[in-house]
Amino acid sequence: MSAQPRSLLLPLLSLLALACEPTDKGAAGGVTDGLQEQPGDNDGDGFFGEEDCNDQDPATNPGAVERCDGIDNDCDGEVDEGVMDAFFTDADGDGFGDPAAPVEGCEPPADAVPTGNDCDDTDPAIYPSAPEACDGVDNNCDGAADEGERTIAYADADADGYGDPATAEEVCGLGAGQVEVAGDCDDGDANASPDGEEVCDEVDNDCDGVVDEDTGLLFYADTDGDGVGVTGVNITACSEPVGYSAAPGDCDDENDQIFPGATERCNSADDDCDGDIDEDDAVDAQRWRPDLDGDGFGGAWAGAQSCVAPADHLPDSGPTDCDDAAVAVYPGADELCNGVDDDCDAIVDGPTSIDQQTFYADADSDSWGNAAASSLACSAPAGFVARAGDCDDTRASSSPDGVEACNDLDDDCDGTPDDGIATTRWYTDADRDSYGAAAGWVEDCAAPAGSVAVAGDCDDANNLIKPSATEACNGYDDDCDGQIDAADTSLVGGTTVWVDADGDSYGAGASRTACSVTSGFASRAGDCNDSAAAVSPLAAEVCNSVDDDCDGLTDAADAGLVGGISVYADTDGDGYGAGAASRACAAGGGYVADNTDCNDSTAAVSPMAAERCNGLDDDCDSLVDDADPGRVGGSSYYRDVDGDGYGGSSTTTACSTPSGYTATGGDCNDASASVRPGAAEVCNAADDDCDTITDDGVLGTGAACPALDCEDIILDNPSRASGTYTLTRGAYYCQMTKDGGGWTRLAADHPVYGTGYDSTAHNTSPRFPWDEVLFEYSSGSATAHCSYPGSMTSCNNLGFQFASESWGLPLNWGSSLCGLGTRSYESATRYIGGSDFVVSRSLSTDTIRLGALEGIASCTTSDNPGTAYVNIYVR
Repeated sequence: MSAQPRSLLLPLLSLLALACEPTDKGAAGGVTDGLQEQPGDNDGDGFFGEEDCNDQDPATNPGAVERCDGIDNDCDGEVDEGVMDAFFTDADGDGFGDPAAPVEGCEPPADAVPTGNDCDDTDPAIYPSAPEACDGVDNNCDGAADEGERTIAYADADADGYGDPATAEEVCGLGAGQVEVAGDCDDGDANASPDGEEVCDEVDNDCDGVVDEDTGLLFYADTDGDGVGVTGVNITACSEPVGYSAAPGDCDDENDQIFPGATERCNSADDDCDGDIDEDDAVDAQRWRPDLDGDGFGGAWAGAQSCVAPADHLPDSGPTDCDDAAVAVYPGADELCNGVDDDCDAIVDGPTSIDQQTFYADADSDSWGNAAASSLACSAPAGFVARAGDCDDTRASSSPDGVEACNDLDDDCDGTPDDGIATTRWYTDADRDSYGAAAGWVEDCAAPAGSVAVAGDCDDANNLIKPSATEACNGYDDDCDGQIDAADTSLVGGTTVWVDADGDSYGAGASRTACSVTSGFASRAGDCNDSAAAVSPLAAEVCNSVDDDCDGLTDAADAGLVGGISVYADTDGDGYGAGAASRACAAGGGYVADNTDCNDSTAAVSPMAAERCNGLDDDCDSLVDDADPGRVGGSSYYRDVDGDGYGGSSTTTACSTPSGYTATGGDCNDASASVRPGAAEVCNAADDDCDTITDDGVLGTGAACPALDCEDIILDNPSRASGTYTLTRGAYYCQMTKDGGGWTRLAADHPVYGTGYDSTAHNTSPRFPWDEVLFEYSSGSATAHCSYPGSMTSCNNLGFQFASESWGLPLNWGSSLCGLGTRSYESATRYIGGSDFVVSRSLSTDTIRLGALEGIASCTTSDNPGTAYVNIYVR
């Protein structure tokens, strides 16, 4: 969309310089600044009194940006100045306006459009990008008439597709009996033309200035009559003479059993003339098995076939080697205990192995066997081991590895029971309290009855008295440590006491245990000053810098303080407190006497802070963000006149999106909701998605956005499907899936072959530039010497012609076909399917003609009834 640029006003916001910081925020009627009463600012836009031309609308003030909305937004006495868009009258309704008839407005007036480049606003068929017609008029407004539409025509009296060069004339369209291609050397003979096939008739059939050139065929001498002649011994003739053949290549023309294609045999002769004698595929060649390890036995897998034995091979007979990679493995070899079938009898490490080992029975599974019970094997049988020497195979604890124990048995099989066992001193325990008397002990490796290994019992007649007993207030040495009752520091069950020096019934220091409380001691601890009777856990806390009640807290730090003042926590340190009141001896230490902070978790919020866009009441006046007229900062938003979510160039500043605005700019036409970034581009000669490109992605879908050819369409939008599209030359079918797509169809179902041959030329008018042509072949009802559709690389009799070039074939046949001269396009041809192929050439606007080149019976077209068809595309 083209439009006049909107003027952008850069207003300077007037700052009111106040003589001193305000001490009170008044109502809407005015603000008291300590000096004088100021005029009111009802809409909170920062402009006061008569300077604001609408004090009920914060978006209207001397500092506002003028918008195209029918309102004097900036209070300068003018409405919509400098922000209206330019449009142009479209009298003929073709979507393009008259550049000499501009109009302004916020919205497009009736019969007006944003683009003014129509060179004739009275004719709807004349506009930029309109199809150019051959009518003497500048249809597409590019300053030229009939460009690219006129052509040179030649008279074609014999209707062979080529005209007489002497009859050239410039025309808008071909008339009856006219063609675009010259070059006919005899316009009275349809059999003489540049694409005619030269035959032996004393006529220049192909108009190349030479008569009957290259019409003979080569034949080769065939002495032995095997159907193949000798290369180099040949003659030229129109038909095959006696004693000659059209096929060369016989390597022995005296032997009719030797020729290309004969069966090769083991006879020291090259039977099939391929240069090799007695090759491996000879019908009587023998099969051999390889003997890779040279042990005289061949492997079991299939070997080579040849007339003579290959190296390291044996005849395919006799027993087979089960491992032809190991020379020690073959039928009849010695079997060994090695995990290998050495003698190829399918048994590994069997009873015939010559190196078996002796193993011994191990009944108690202690890894030592009974020397009296043995067995021969390659590996240990179940319940047998390789070591003998167990002196008692019924006990796993008895073996040469056993550990001698105090049990009167020979555990280590050395012939002596209990040898090397240490002895212990054992004490008599008469009261059975697990402690024995110090006197009366014995030495042994096991405890005698009624004995223990621990001594120390001071009364072996009382099982309550022993070293592990607890000392109690009972007059006995219960734990045998020589101390009785309170004299024993381990006393349990007595009374815990503390020293009470100031006599306030609370003690201090370390505790001790006594059987009763005595003078100078107390049964309660906790005195934090045992030299002052006024300080104890029962005292009242007062402001004296002393921990009076011994709770670890002094003065205001103690919740039980008596006296003091009310203070409030100032958590964020901004000088304003909040929350419940606390008692303190004085303000300080994170507490203040003021409790007007509305958010004490952040220092940025307090009655003295500035209101900002953050969703918080920064200045504690109960107004948040845009609701607070004192707000500073904010984001820019764009005026969205058409409500499509994208704004134009007009902006405002706010904390959140105001009504009629959006955070996203970039709308290139804010008067139309269908035009915006990301909108779907349609065929309308307009930039619908605001990417500065008109009709991108939709070329060819309508008359307003025609494409040059099908390749332009797929380059514009690679996802386009095959179908009919609008081009500058008219409606054409586009093939978008084959070989990368972008093919423009020139002809559909063009008949070729047999009786349906048609020599019509294509790409005559209009003429598309191209450097590749695609032929799609359909056999239809035609029958011939090869089956269609089939492999076009091996059977292709379709001829074609490009402009003034001779008829050609995509394959080089090696000779003429029924006397018809051929031109090979083999190197320029690539096959993309069983019956489709592409021919590449340098960029041109050549015409394309098709013919039927087949010569099965007398070189006619009538012997192959039916019609085949070809679709022709260029790219």
